[in-house]
Amino acid sequence: MNKKIEPRTPSVRWYRDLKRFLKHLRHLKHLKHLPAVCLGVLFLMVLVQLVYPSNWARPFTQVEKQSSGFWTSQKTAKFISEKSDQPYSLSIANRNYALKPAKLGITPDVATTVTSINRYSISQRLVPFSLFEHKNQRIVLKVDSKEFEKNIQLFAVARAQESQNASLLKDGNGVYSGIEPGHIGYMVNVNTLKQRILASTMGGNIVTPRDAVKPELSQEELQSVLAIWRQQTERPVTIKIGDQTAVASVKLLQSWLPININEKRDNASIDYDTAAIKRWLSDYIDGVYEAPVTAIQYVKDGDVTTRTNGSAGTTLDLDATTESLLIALKQDYKVRILTASLRPVAIPNQEIRSYSPTSKGIQALINEWSRAHGGIAGAVSFREIGGLSRSASLNDSQKFYSASVYKLFVAHYIYKQIENGGIITPMTLTNGKTLDACLEAMIARSDNECAHQLGDQFGWANMDALAKATGFKSTSIVKSNWLVTTSDTALYLQKLYSGTLLNGAHSSELLEKMSRQIFRSAVPAGSPGSKVYDKPGFYDVYWHDAAIVEGPNAKYVLVVFTKAGTSQPIKELASQIQQTLNQ
Repeated sequence: MNKKIEPRTPSVRWYRDLKRFLKHLRHLKHLKHLPAVCLGVLFLMVLVQLVYPSNWARPFTQVEKQSSGFWTSQKTAKFISEKSDQPYSLSIANRNYALKPAKLGITPDVATTVTSINRYSISQRLVPFSLFEHKNQRIVLKVDSKEFEKNIQLFAVARAQESQNASLLKDGNGVYSGIEPGHIGYMVNVNTLKQRILASTMGGNIVTPRDAVKPELSQEELQSVLAIWRQQTERPVTIKIGDQTAVASVKLLQSWLPININEKRDNASIDYDTAAIKRWLSDYIDGVYEAPVTAIQYVKDGDVTTRTNGSAGTTLDLDATTESLLIALKQDYKVRILTASLRPVAIPNQEIRSYSPTSKGIQALINEWSRAHGGIAGAVSFREIGGLSRSASLNDSQKFYSASVYKLFVAHYIYKQIENGGIITPMTLTNGKTLDACLEAMIARSDNECAHQLGDQFGWANMDALAKATGFKSTSIVKSNWLVTTSDTALYLQKLYSGTLLNGAHSSELLEKMSRQIFRSAVPAGSPGSKVYDKPGFYDVYWHDAAIVEGPNAKYVLVVFTKAGTSQPIKELASQIQQTLNQ
């Protein structure tokens, strides 16, 4: 009889195995007490856990992977302290460097770590078998951030390896002969290193992270520049300069083309020494130079009388020839033969001025003087006394701050009052000085105190009225705002010298004081050999001089007002006028 073959599927096998297991259990009658036994074991386990000492580590506890089961708090604390003395071992390129945690500002938080290890709360103790929980406790660290950052940076700097740029080699003659290769450098990756230290156990081994630093100037870059340099200096250059032939040898070319590495040392280039090239070319200038002929213009009393034409010259064009040479080098002409460039030399112009001893001549001289001193020459009045009555002027009606020239008008008033009986001499002024002493100080030494005393005591308005009544219409004698013109001042000096301003005695006395005044760097300095009576005035930018000149060939009044700040322009004009009149 055939047996029934059941299909051997997974579900059938499972069902069959379950039936066998239940059949077997019916024979294990003693297991009916198993639940009670289990409950007893659980109760006993919880009881043990409840009475487990609170200062002991649980059996399967580890500190930094070091077994610390059943350790007391004191033993755990001791272990942590000993662990903190163990230095980190930082490896760099097969070398190890020891850094103690304390040096890095890292110290263990012993109390927090021990508390974390021994923490076993009531709720945990009530969980059966929680006593046998596996736990690996990391030592809690206290980190002084500033100290940590500082010492890691110091370590990184000390262990950095600089990259080395490629460099040029020279032979015994100073010619570039090759290249010294550079090499890659390294720098510690500070951020990653800090992370690894803080993640590592105290005394652990740490691979120091480094970043590669490429050289700024590689061998390939320098090799490219050197190849161009060799190409540009391998053959001489011939330059035809007029009838001359100049040859720039290979050695000379090499000296003109230094390879320059910039300040950052990240770029190399050929630096063409154009100044040296031009110095070399300059030796050939004489062979092609043709001097220009000067064009001359003759000017007489401001009018052009004659002109002579000039002509341009010829010379070597250093800039253009240098540029052609550099192009030949850079473009690598196979035949390096050039023709130098020439350029014209501009026609120089010369103006020869002369002045006749006439009114027109003096006027032209004054005009040219004003042009030459543009911006500082103010006004001029020239009037000959007697003789040919020659005269010339420039801005003679323009009012100027008088500086000390106003003191002439103060003296005029005082002398006139003496003549009219309004002042009886000798007289002592309210400042305690005598009238004669103040007149002397005011004219000969340009004393301001005496001038102000006379004006204040006798009245500035009275002095102003007399000036206008005498014909000096544009003159204003108002304290601290004295305004005069060269025309009024020249008229004053004419009247004084002719004796129509004051009587003979007072005219002579005032002129004598003027001849002795001590500031003689203007008209007197420009009129050597002449007798000069003058009264200068200077304040801030103003420099004036009002003078009567008794020259060898003429007597004349010369009044010059300027804003030059110096007497030099007045001296120059006085000298030119004297030379013209003495022809």
